[in-house]
This record gives sequence, C-alpha cells and structure tokens, in this order.
Amino acid sequence: MSRRARRPASLAADRDPQGLLYQLNKLMVGPFGDHVTPMAVHDLDDHLLWSTASYDRLLHLPIEQASLADIYHPARWVDRTRLVADGTVWRDGSVDIDGKDHLLHARFAPLLADDGSLIAIGSAFELTPNVTRLTRELLRMQERLNDVIRLASDWVWETDVHLNLTFLSDRVSRVMGYYPAELVGKPLHGLALNRRAGNTLMKRIEVMTPFRDHVFEAINKQGQLKLLLISMVPVFDPDSGAHLGYRGTANDITELTERERNLLAAKEAAEQANRAKTHFLAHMSHELRTPLNSIIGFSEMMHLQTHGALGAPEYSAYASDIHESANQLLGVINDILGLTSVEAGTLVLQDAETTFEMIVQPVIATYRVKAEQAGINLVCDFGTGLPHLLIDQRVTRQIIGNLLSNAVKFTQRGGRIELNPSIEADGTFVIAVSDTGIGISEQVLEHIFMPFFQAEGGTTRKFEGTGLGLALSKRLADLLGGSLNISSKPGIGTVVSLCLPASRVVPQR
Repeated sequence: MSRRARRPASLAADRDPQGLLYQLNKLMVGPFGDHVTPMAVHDLDDHLLWSTASYDRLLHLPIEQASLADIYHPARWVDRTRLVADGTVWRDGSVDIDGKDHLLHARFAPLLADDGSLIAIGSAFELTPNVTRLTRELLRMQERLNDVIRLASDWVWETDVHLNLTFLSDRVSRVMGYYPAELVGKPLHGLALNRRAGNTLMKRIEVMTPFRDHVFEAINKQGQLKLLLISMVPVFDPDSGAHLGYRGTANDITELTERERNLLAAKEAAEQANRAKTHFLAHMSHELRTPLNSIIGFSEMMHLQTHGALGAPEYSAYASDIHESANQLLGVINDILGLTSVEAGTLVLQDAETTFEMIVQPVIATYRVKAEQAGINLVCDFGTGLPHLLIDQRVTRQIIGNLLSNAVKFTQRGGRIELNPSIEADGTFVIAVSDTGIGISEQVLEHIFMPFFQAEGGTTRKFEGTGLGLALSKRLADLLGGSLNISSKPGIGTVVSLCLPASRVVPQR
C-alpha cells in the first residue's frame, strides 16, 4: 500500500473476520496482477482511503473523453444499489501515456461491512495499448509508404544477408522488364552486365556502410544495358542488433545519361563551329580591309583630282560615291572584326589615364558634321570637375561613336542629340547619349543587343546598317567591366547609357 487516508473504525480488520483486506485481495487476482495494478479505495463521501503508487501516477494522466473526468471518483456516479447487487461495475476510457494512446478499463467493486452494507468502493484499472488506433496509424503509414514507392522514380528493393532479393517494388517491371516475383530469391548482383560490375556492387554493399548513387551497369530482361543509380542502407534487428540484410533504391538513368552525352556532343560541335566562324570572319575581315584601303585611297585622289582633271564631271561624282561606299563597307568590316575579336578573347585593353573631354572630342567632331548635314542639333556637355578615367580610349570612343551614329540615324531633321557625363553616388561614371528620335518598342528592346538584329525586317528597310553597332558596344562595355543600359519610348526618343565602374575612376589627388 502506497499511502493511507483517514480510515473509519468499520474498516479495521480485527472487527471484520474476513476483513476488507480480503476483499481487496480479490480485486487483485485475475488479469490485474499485484499492487503494480492501479488500485484505490474511496469511502461513500468520495474520500480516498487507500491507493497504490501506480494509481497515484494514473491520476496525473489526461483523460481523453470529458465524460470520464469523474472516473477516479466512483462515489459520485456509481449506482450503489447496482454495485452491491452485481458485485462489479465496469467503465472504459482512454488516456495518453508518454504520447501513446492507451485504453483504460476500470472495474469497481463494493466493500461491505459484516451486515452486508456498503461502506466503501474499491477500484482497479487495467491499461492496454489502443491497438485499434495503433493499427489505424500503421495502415495510414503503410498507405503513405505505398504511395511514395509507387510515385517515386526509383524502384525499391530489399535483400537478406546474402544479397538475395526478398522484396522489389512494382516499378522494377517498367525498368528491368521483370515481374517482382521473378527476381525474389535471386542475388541483386545477378542483374549486373558483367562480372566486374557485379563484383564492384558487392564490395560496395558488403562494407555495410550506407551509400548513395553508385552507378551500376545492369542488363534487363530484353538484354538491354541499363545504367542504375543504387543507394543502400544495411538493416539490423532493433532488439538483438543482428544483421538482417540490406534495403535500397535503384534509379534508371540510362536515358538521362544518353541525353547528357548528346548535349555534350552538340555543345562541342557548336563550340567548334563558333570557333571556325570566328576564325573565318577575322581572316576575311583582314583580307577585305587591304583592297578596301586601296579603293578608298585612290577614289579619294580621283575625287580630289590630285593628278589632274578626270574629263567628264560625272567621273568626280562616281569617285565620291565609290569613296563613301568603301568607307561604309570598311565600317561594317571593322565592326565584324571587333565583334569576333571580343568573342575570341583576343582584344587586349590598353588602359591609360585620360579625361572625358579627351575621349569624346574626336568623336564629337566627326558626328557633329553628320548631324548638321541631317539638320540635327548635337550638344555635348564636357562637364566641369569630372575625375580622370583609367580606360582604353580607342574602345571607349568606338562605343560612343556607335551610340552617336544610331542617334543621328534614327533622329528626324530638327531633332536634338545630347551627350552628358555624370557621377553616381556609388562612384559609377555614366556617359549618356539621348535623342528625340523615333524610339524603340518594348518588343524590340528585348532583342536589341543581339548581333545582326534590326528593328526593321525585309529588303525595303528605311534605315541602313548591319545591326552590329549595339551588339558590339554591349560586348565592349562588358569588356571594360561596365554595362550598357537602354530606355526608349516610341515617338519620344531613346537614352543609351554607358556605365563605367568606380574602379575606372581615378581618385582625385
């Protein structure tokens, strides 16, 4: 007995020949065992007279059903007449013990005086795991596991300690062509393409260390090669620790591997073709520039009539047209050569300290004439107090020249072009070229930096050009460590900004 409360004289054993202890002992026989079973005695006023230690612990467990909240207070609800007549009253409930659900089976018995009157109520409780709920949880877990096995791309396998297959999921049929029953009892390494593949897998598994993604060359029922990624864990008995076998998955990567090989081959072919294209364009550009220089030089001499009159005045006009066309063709060739040099990685920057004004003055002088001929006002703000730049002047001029060329080309007579420098808060040096030209739509802006891309298609384009200017400028800006940003609205104009990183700015001394 773990404790005693007050005990009326009528419970004294010496005043009851058979004694109440005898009646308590009757409660403890059968399935309830000894005093380990939770037991208690309450008087008719519901005072606890006697209890076991296990009953005291039971009092602190939560009752699941609210209607059983008084199960530990039998004097409140037990029908005393029925209790005396029947000798036993039963009641069931459920309690939570350490997070596990248990059934609580309570039995109540009368404790009688010598005259047969009821003087106390004895209680005994039986706790058993709630098998119904446990079974339901196991079924739910089994259903979840089956769904995972069915939906997973891998097929699942288990073996005994000798690597003989004891279980295979249904997906093995799709991958290997076998029904699971055909492979049960056969060794896992028996699926290997050859002895080397089988021995390699066996050595990997027999170490009994979990591993993932072992490439296993297998052969299916049709004799076809299958590349499998095998993952494995050893299985041990939770009680004895004895080794029971192995459990793992196998994922078919045959098609994936073949696709990767094809992609690598295609990538290599594309890289070779690109290298061949770059070499061809660079070679042809150099070959074309030599005769063009002669055409440009001699046509200019003919136009200027350096060695005397040509005769008919039309010849002078022809020479001027030849000179202008040759210069345009030379510009295209220079753009192609520049683009191929950047893509081939052969363009080497020649950085030197300079000022913004020194960079743009030659470019402005060239394009101011063209702007005036087109009836466009070209304005350049050379700025004051701007820091020096450590940069390749030729490359920077080429970028600005391409931007001004596009601005002149796409701005109508009477329009305006501005070239403005600025310094942002993070030290970025920005050179912005803005115009009031025709603008660019959002659809065109998405592709504007692609080589040979032109907003107008077909053979009846209004504006000339190859579509290389912005593509080359973008790559040159990247080569400088900067960026080329463009914003535009159709009918309003365009702003293209060359953003040079703060590392290109020379700190003021």
